[in-house]
Amino acid sequence: MPWKIKPSMRQSRSHAAAAAQGNRIYVMGGIGEAAPPLASVEIYDPKTGQWTEGPPLPTPRSHIAAVALQERIFALGGKSQKPDGSVEFSKAVEIFNPSTQNWERGPDLLFFHADGGAAIWRGIIYVVGGEHPEATAGDNLGSASAERWDPLRKKWFEIPSLPTPRFGFATVGFNNRIIAMGGRTRQGGKDVFFETAEAFETAQKAWEPYSLTQLPTPAAGVGACSMANLFVLGGEDGRGVLNQVYSVDQLQRRWIKMDPLPEPRAYASVLTNVAHLDNSIYVLGGRGANGIPVSTVFAFNT
Repeated sequence: MPWKIKPSMRQSRSHAAAAAQGNRIYVMGGIGEAAPPLASVEIYDPKTGQWTEGPPLPTPRSHIAAVALQERIFALGGKSQKPDGSVEFSKAVEIFNPSTQNWERGPDLLFFHADGGAAIWRGIIYVVGGEHPEATAGDNLGSASAERWDPLRKKWFEIPSLPTPRFGFATVGFNNRIIAMGGRTRQGGKDVFFETAEAFETAQKAWEPYSLTQLPTPAAGVGACSMANLFVLGGEDGRGVLNQVYSVDQLQRRWIKMDPLPEPRAYASVLTNVAHLDNSIYVLGGRGANGIPVSTVFAFNT
């Protein structure tokens, strides 16, 4: 089946976060058409195709991550731009309860993870990498910091650092691993894009190179999700924004090219198996070919 265009969000946004909980998609924060980061939250019902407004983030943030765990949504890290143009990084963890429609503050992250990655494997949240908190406009070597959330002790614990500091990478839990794919750093005003993948073995508690999911081309702002297979979508490679979609063939250990996105997208939010209603992959917002945030939503039924 080809990609389908779904009802657009009310707000254009890139570098936002999204999570699925209770038969709904929640999209929060990010960068809109103006400079200040967004606090707004939008909720999508796949059954009705309707977007509604949710309670806003207590802390407006872009470049954040979100995961759903134990009927809660965790909004993790990110950054905001002050009126004077300076950037403030955040360790904030804010937790949303869809039943009560309330946000509450959780224990702060140990490290800054703006434009980093977050994923869940067997009930444990992992947050890795991101922009370096002392980055400048010309140099941003990225962060290698990594941590995990223990839901029983309700604490964050440091884990071994990501071997390659990076930001803007795709992150997904897959085959007992937390996998970081692609991303970039900035040196001397020039972006360096990665195609390499590194995987954290959740049982061995160690990182390893993971050639199975090395990206087809160096790129940042790539979206990723997993079902029976792993998928990567869109991104940017320094020459432009991409519309590519690939699925990994685990037996032949290679990427299979699939139907492209209807339009190029980078730094979009990607979700799948929303409410287990279908096997659709959702691509929400992101930057279009001109680099401007968009509100469009695409879905692909696998």
